[in-house]
Amino acid sequence: MKRVNTSFLLTVSKHSAKVTLKEGNHLLSQQAIERVVELYSDSLLRLAMHHVHEQAQAQDIVQEVFIKYAEHKEAFTDENHEKAWLYRVTINQCKNYHLHWWQRKRSAFPQSASSTVQDDHSLLDEVRKLPSNQRNAIYFFYYEEYSIKEIASLMHTKEGTVASWLSRGRKTLKFQLEKGDGQQ
Repeated sequence: MKRVNTSFLLTVSKHSAKVTLKEGNHLLSQQAIERVVELYSDSLLRLAMHHVHEQAQAQDIVQEVFIKYAEHKEAFTDENHEKAWLYRVTINQCKNYHLHWWQRKRSAFPQSASSTVQDDHSLLDEVRKLPSNQRNAIYFFYYEEYSIKEIASLMHTKEGTVASWLSRGRKTLKFQLEKGDGQQ
């Protein structure tokens, strides 16, 4: 079990209800943390669900992201930098989840013993089968409605690369969906 760094200095002013978390030279007010949680919790949870497919695991991942945010020592240049950092950390946490030894061991077992196998595959299920870069590009473009330029910034790559991932992902999805329709 990973231990959370608890070396924060918690100070409560008697004259105000302002709580400040301090580590090194970087200060985060309780209001700043609450603002980030309020702004991004839904979209980060959707992103995590998109990757891990389990509500409880996605919630744990988002919680870890917010802990990392509170521990983050450097100030963000602007709100877009902050948002990109949060999305990147969420994606990395999801990758770590899939690489964990327990997840690799249990992935050989069915998701749920009580669930029934369904032949109906949704579009989102097909998107989840795409390679990581294509899957993330399609998710951000269609589900979060980001532009190619914004996705390139979030994923630290060129706009042309994102456009290629979108194109390849669309072609793969079209093929998979047509193949699925032909089998029914």
